[in-house]
Amino acid sequence: MAWIELHQSVWTHRKTLALADALGIQDTYAAAHMAQFWCWAMDNARNGDVTVMSQRIISKAAGWLGDADVFCQAVIASGFLDKTTDGLFIHNWDDYSGKLMQARENNKERQRRYRERNANVTVMSPSTVTLPLPSTQPNPTVPIREENTPSISPHAKGETTTKGKKRVTEITPEFIEKMKVKYHLLVHFDEHLQEALGHKNLARWDDKQAYLNGWLRREIEKNGSAHGSTETNPLSPNYKSIKYTLPKGATLGR
Repeated sequence: MAWIELHQSVWTHRKTLALADALGIQDTYAAAHMAQFWCWAMDNARNGDVTVMSQRIISKAAGWLGDADVFCQAVIASGFLDKTTDGLFIHNWDDYSGKLMQARENNKERQRRYRERNANVTVMSPSTVTLPLPSTQPNPTVPIREENTPSISPHAKGETTTKGKKRVTEITPEFIEKMKVKYHLLVHFDEHLQEALGHKNLARWDDKQAYLNGWLRREIEKNGSAHGSTETNPLSPNYKSIKYTLPKGATLGR
């Protein structure tokens, strides 16, 4: 799903006011015409170059039903389009939507490489993972704890313990459900979750829950939200979920 960066100042920006004045319309309508034009450009002029586009196409792309020449001249005069000796370009496109388009392409390539690496991985659901029972045999390499030696008690449900001054947590099915609710607007939530669970750095962290939470937070900042899509929203009844797997040697906490 493509999206554009729309600043709150666009509704009262001087270029918007100039465009509204030139076309004889309200400021809100002038900003709306440009927003529609930018959305169209995401698919039809990804580099911001509209030199080959006719005035009629540009005006229709912006939702303008009046005279195409009048509209294009007003857009150029107001500064939303830059007319140079090289052609006609959307003003500052590379500084805004151009960067977002590049980020989206980079993310698609990263997801493609991830799927190739994990093409033959056997995936299991957290609910079906068989957790190892704690050993009842003494560990010969660890001194036997005296009866009066205080022990550190884990937090509720065994998710959190302390290790010196560090917080130690494990990934549990309950915590995954919490993350699914917290980041339910993250596009392709399951793919990002699986990638985080399979990353080698996860095993090195004591506070694994903080690591996973930070990973998902960065992904939603980079990739945007599902905007209510029933197939990409984990809370929707139409959501197409996948099963998860942990890296080799890692186990889910109880």
